[in-house]
Formats: sequence, structure tokens, C-alpha cells
Amino acid sequence: MRVFFIILLGLANLVYLNAQTLAFPEAVGLGKYATGGRAGIIYVVTNLNDSGAGSFRAAAEATGARIIVFALGGNIILTSKLVIDNDDITILGNTSPSDSGGITVSGATQVSASNVIIRYVRFRLGDGGYKDANGNVIGVDTTDEDALGIYGGNNQHDVIVDHCTISWGVDENMSASGASGTSTNILTNVTIQNSINAHGLYDSHDAHGASAKAFLINNNVHGISFIKNYFAHANDRPPASSGNNRTEMLNNVIYNFKYPPQFSRTDWFNVQGNMLKEGAIVPRAGQEFVDYVDGNFSGTARGFWQNNAWSISTSTYTEVDTRHVPYLESTPPISSGYTPTTAAQAVIDVLGDVGANYPYLDPLDVAVIADYTNNTGGLIDSQTEVGGLPTLAAGTPISDSDGDGLPNTWENTNGTSSTFPDSMDIESGEVYTNIELYSHSLKQSTGTINATGVTLTPSTVSVAIGSSTTISVAFTPSNTTDKTGTWSSSNASVATVGIDGVITPVAVGSTIISFVSNDGSFTDTSTVNVTAAVVNAGNKRNNKKHMKLGL
Repeated sequence: MRVFFIILLGLANLVYLNAQTLAFPEAVGLGKYATGGRAGIIYVVTNLNDSGAGSFRAAAEATGARIIVFALGGNIILTSKLVIDNDDITILGNTSPSDSGGITVSGATQVSASNVIIRYVRFRLGDGGYKDANGNVIGVDTTDEDALGIYGGNNQHDVIVDHCTISWGVDENMSASGASGTSTNILTNVTIQNSINAHGLYDSHDAHGASAKAFLINNNVHGISFIKNYFAHANDRPPASSGNNRTEMLNNVIYNFKYPPQFSRTDWFNVQGNMLKEGAIVPRAGQEFVDYVDGNFSGTARGFWQNNAWSISTSTYTEVDTRHVPYLESTPPISSGYTPTTAAQAVIDVLGDVGANYPYLDPLDVAVIADYTNNTGGLIDSQTEVGGLPTLAAGTPISDSDGDGLPNTWENTNGTSSTFPDSMDIESGEVYTNIELYSHSLKQSTGTINATGVTLTPSTVSVAIGSSTTISVAFTPSNTTDKTGTWSSSNASVATVGIDGVITPVAVGSTIISFVSNDGSFTDTSTVNVTAAVVNAGNKRNNKKHMKLGL
């Protein structure tokens, strides 16, 4: 694929031109023309093993153009870093069975290839058992890694990550980089869209100290787009650039952070229609929506900033670092052609369709999305603090007579062969292979999805007078359209319950809290035991957490 850089003398804008087909119909941003494995062969992942025949690693590390689909869902536990350094690959996590839990890759994954499409996969690194849920060190120090890294030391280009979840990184959750220093080897045309970046590990075994960093654009990345992503619970870098990078950041939602997005004195940036919302972490006083860092290169920044919004309690929060102001321009210095909406609309769009949400969001993603609305959640030192990897259903394998990754029902409906492998064929009048067309249909429904049940958590809880607690409700399926309902307390003289599940104790005793869904009238209950008020003298663990949350 060729990318032409044209400097228009009148506008002095950087324009990327490409006549290729979109990576998939909803692809946007600078990486939208990645071709992936369209010209190659199909690999069907048939087990969750780390390596060997039928494994994800075997398919990802193979040579030649390839499209990877999944015959089952579940957690793929990597025993060593997975490095994808052979070009032309498409990874379609949404092809796991519709009743499965989808695909989670647990371990470090590095992409050092061109023409890469990754959709509907969770990348969760974790600390390898370094700490328990109480913060005690119980394991050994291991290498500091990102959950997902994209590296272009050999002029790699055209990478798009869509509807993925990236979490539990020890260094950053995710990073992108060209070659180091002033090298001419650059990474170009990258898109991160509709993805969740949350819960990088804070006080883990990172050699650089406290972390919980979301995304580092390291250096020499000449074209990266962040569009409609959700950054949550990040101490730093949501994202941050170290210099000599070209970035557009459009319609992202950033919640619960200390440091805002940061660009250096040598970056070009286009920042529009994003929302920043304060959480339990207190933003650093005197911060700006677009922060300034010195960077590691010589040169001058070029920036564009428009229609961003924030919900921050500190009155000292401003829009753009004054050191960037002389370099702001009237038109974006870099643009993929995507037209951003307002920040308010971005919140609706992002929270309604983000992360690896097909077949379903896993419980961790359901919780982190709810955190934005409920003003809940905080930094974690270990994945064990949020329960670790949830068990994911393998699902019911599709009926696929010819073994080409396409269900017989889909082939029969769409006129392809269920007796001869044709998933990599491109039919007359189409621009995508059959397997791509099938995968395009596997996405979160935009119609009404009815509830089939509700579950309250915890089922039993104790709370002292003078404090409060929250009971959460989870809908099945997790992408139920109408998640409203009615809360009630069997004994309001003991404790009351608000519309958001917040329990307020009144007197010592017990009460039953009930929730009835508006969709289907599904009901679940939780027992609340109210105890006498207790004077909290504090302890070292609480003090540590307060320091971590900036309280």
C-alpha cells in the first residue's frame, strides 16, 4: 500500500491519500485502509493452548497473508510474549461462537507488522501473580510489558485496532512507536477506535515506579488516530506523546485521571470533541486539557483544538497549555477526514458501543463502563483487586461442514458453498472476502435487546450507620437495551435505597433490597445488615489507598 504525503502550500495541512478499500465498513482514521490478510488463507483457532496446532499463536506467528477466526471462546493464557512480525494479518475475535464469552489474550502481545486488522479481542496483561488482592507481594518480579504494543522500527504501516479492550499493563496498557531517536524509520497510518483502555496497574513491579499509564505514543509515529475510545482509571498518559509524532484525537471519553493528554513541543496534534471527566483520582492542580511536555526532539508543535469539554472540580483547569497557544492553527495540521461530533454526543456513542462487545462484554468491561455514569472505580495495583480473569464460556461450535470458518447456515443463506472451502473467495461485485462479510454481520445489535435476567451484587452486605454502600445490578445479556428498573427496601426504617443502588443506613437491623427490571420484570434481592456506627481510626492500607487516589 502506498501513502502519499502532500503539503498543500495554501493550507500547509498533512493529507493522507489512499485508494484502497476500507478495512471494514466502519473503519475510520489514518489506519482505515489496512488490508489485513485479505489476499491469503484462513486459520481457524480450535483450542486455547499457548502454542501448537490450532492455537492462536500458531496462526498469529505464521507467514503470509492470513485471516484468523475462532471456533471457540475463552481465555488464551500466553506463557511468553506473542510477537506478530509477519505482515498482512486479520484477527476476528467476533467470530467466536455467539453464545461464548469471546476472546481474551492474557499476556503481552507485540505487533511489528504492516497491514494489520484486529477486531473484538481483549488484551489483558496482568502482573503474573506478583500481588494478591490485599496488595501483598506473593510472587516474583517479571519483565515490565505493555498489554499491546505496535512498533514500526522498519517503516511499518497501516494498523487498525477496533472494538478491543486493553488493560492491566505493567508499563503502559498500550503503546505505539517508530524507531528511536531521529531515525527515519517511522510508523505510519494507525487507528485505535471504539476500544477500552482501562485499569493499567499502578503499584506493580514497574521498574519506573508508580504506573497506571494508558497509552504512550513513543516517537516517530507519523499518523495515529484515536477515535471513539474510552480511557478509564489512568494515572497518566491518556494518551501522551514523547515527541515527533502526528496525532489526531477525536471523540474520545477520558474518565478518572491525574494527568490529561500530553503533546510535546515537536508534535502535530488535532484534538476535537473529546470529554474529560474527573473521578476518584484528583487531577493535578493547574492542569490543561492539552498538556505540554518538552519532548526529545527539536522542532515546533502544530496544533488544533476545538469543541472539547470537561467535568473537573478544580477551578484552575484550563483548555490548552499556554506554551502550545502560539502554535495553534485555524485548521487541523493532520486529518484522516473523520468529522467529529460534539463531546456530549461522543459520551453517548462511546459508552453505548465500545470494547470487545460481541458476542458480549465480559463482566470487567461492563463494570468499567458503568463506572463513568456511577462515578465509581479507581486505580488498582493488581488484577486480583477486580477479580482477575473471568471464566469465559467456550460456546457451541458452529456447524461448518467444509471447515472454512463459515457456518453452514450463513453459506446457505448467502449462496456460498458449505461443502467446498470458499471463505477467502471474493464474490462478483464484492470487495471483501466471504469470511470478512460474515464477520461484518457479527456486531452489537442496534435494535432492541431484551433482558433475560438480573443479578444483584453482593447478595449480602453489612454497612454501618453513618456510611453507605452500593448494590450493583447486572443484566443478562450484558448488552440489554433497557437497563432501568425499580429499587425498593422491605424495611425503609432500617435502610433506604436510591435509584442508583446506593444504600443509606437508618437504624440497626436487616432489610431486603429488591430490584425489578422494567424490561421483563425480572427480580433479584440482596440482604442488607445495618450495624452501629464505628469510629474508623484508619490503617496503613487505607492511608496508602488515599494517597494513591490523590485524596
